[in-house]
Amino acid sequence: MKEKGRVIWLDWLRAFAILTVILVHTSEGIFRYNLEGMAGTPISKQVILFTLFTIGRLGVPIFLMMSGYLLLRREFNAEYTKKFWINRWLGLLITTEIWIFVFSFFIAWIAEKPWEMSVAIKQMLFIEKVTIGHMWYMPMILGLYIFIPLIANALNRVETSILIFPVTVVALVYTVYPTMNLLLGVWHKELRMRCEIDTTFGGGYYGLILVIGYMAYKGTFKKIKSYILGILLAVSFLGTVFFQIWMYSHNYRYNVWYDFPLLLISAICIFELVSRTNFKSSKIVEEVSKCSFGIYLIHHPIRTLLVKYINISSNEIKLVMVYVLVFIISFAIVKAISYTKYLKKYLFAM
Repeated sequence: MKEKGRVIWLDWLRAFAILTVILVHTSEGIFRYNLEGMAGTPISKQVILFTLFTIGRLGVPIFLMMSGYLLLRREFNAEYTKKFWINRWLGLLITTEIWIFVFSFFIAWIAEKPWEMSVAIKQMLFIEKVTIGHMWYMPMILGLYIFIPLIANALNRVETSILIFPVTVVALVYTVYPTMNLLLGVWHKELRMRCEIDTTFGGGYYGLILVIGYMAYKGTFKKIKSYILGILLAVSFLGTVFFQIWMYSHNYRYNVWYDFPLLLISAICIFELVSRTNFKSSKIVEEVSKCSFGIYLIHHPIRTLLVKYINISSNEIKLVMVYVLVFIISFAIVKAISYTKYLKKYLFAM
């Protein structure tokens, strides 16, 4: 359903995705997702903790699928490609550089260390990792966006069914092999599997998720009945939760990452099911959707401060308080700044 040029279900999905991202960062900021933290923790509580964590991990693949859904369906001629690179890619680069610089001060302050210009410069040149949890996403998306026009033109010239073979191969390389190594880490710690097939030319794993979003746009999953998708979602989501618990029970720390196959299946099922849902228009959901990228950029330091300075004995109550406050404060800041044309452009790429 559309209203005033907006796709309503995408607004709901984008709002859901940013809420999940805040959830995972809030959860891991309060609870100890490590062997020491889980030692002696009842299974019932572990189920709750890893359910929260797994819900949170759904945000990034959903965001990437939305990017593929919206961008890869476009036709890029030479002029439009140049505009995309100048307006979207260069704009995103400027926004990234600004926040890397800002976060360099924040990281030094929170660690009670002197700010080092050399470190900030290295991070802005992308030769040193930014040590704040969510900024790994920016170099990844910048790399993918360089090739969006080229990949979009290629995809729009082939039948969608042709994509099944390369997508399957890339999915196996980037999900099955890492999962097998996790199992080997429990059963045979001295053994590791390595696939020598190099699929980075196609954008790697995150490029794969973009293409899956495009396939959703082309209706690849429409033939799958909704109740089947619901069953797949339940099985894959619960499988992801209990796989983490099983790994911890074997004294192996594993907090699910985006290359876990069942997590990807869960994200695809949610994406497809939401696309079939007739949501009502909501102004607040639309505003959260519009501000989602800005919220992503600033929520992590806000979470860090709140976790540090809110002292409550109950971690469960603290989780709810910090989660709600992080969302409200982040949304309020982004919304306020969005009224200033140049600030929203350069700070939040809006």
